[in-house]
Amino acid sequence: DELLAWVAAIHVHGKRCQRQHIDAVAVLKHRLIAVAHGDADDIGDKHHLTSFQMLGSWSIGSYFKEKAIELAFDFLVNNLKIPVEKLYVSVFSGDKKINLPFDSESKNAWFKVGIPENHIVALGIEDNFWGPASQTGPCGPCTEVFDTKRYIEIWNAGVFMMLNKNAENSFSSLPFNSVDTGAGLERLSMTLNGLKSVYETDLLLPIKNFVSSCFEFEKENERKIRI
Repeated sequence: DELLAWVAAIHVHGKRCQRQHIDAVAVLKHRLIAVAHGDADDIGDKHHLTSFQMLGSWSIGSYFKEKAIELAFDFLVNNLKIPVEKLYVSVFSGDKKINLPFDSESKNAWFKVGIPENHIVALGIEDNFWGPASQTGPCGPCTEVFDTKRYIEIWNAGVFMMLNKNAENSFSSLPFNSVDTGAGLERLSMTLNGLKSVYETDLLLPIKNFVSSCFEFEKENERKIRI
């Protein structure tokens, strides 16, 4: 399957994508297990799930940071009607220890589309840099969008795959740039419906209520019911 081939080429170290100019969107219907993303300890809070559906888009060797951010802003503000003042965004602050620069291009792109400068936050490598999937391989800075009312990330609006981490812990440029985005469907639904948690969405609330009715003695332990 060609789609699976190029998705794997970005995420799996050592693979190469044969086609270098692809734009695509997808809803990943398979479940993504939160444990695999390092969030196991957070499962059961207001926005971490054991599994979730990811809304994704990709650009392989086509548009890059500025266009990706334009598309993200247009989707969130003009299509979903989320007020600009309710959004904060984060960009990569850079890391002098390993010679990675501040992502000024993403900051400028957000400011250009209409995000106020005081709503653009620079965060370090732990928060705003993706990869590599192994000790070496493709990686790059990312930019994320937050719902300020609930203080949660609602969209990784761009993992900008532009670097390769080498064995000696240095970085070199990839032969072409790519963008990978991902938004949790349940978090977007929570935000759009003004809910306090993903477990209150119309998809999950009936299940949560059923589980709660089966374990009356656990009603006071909300987290256990959610899990």
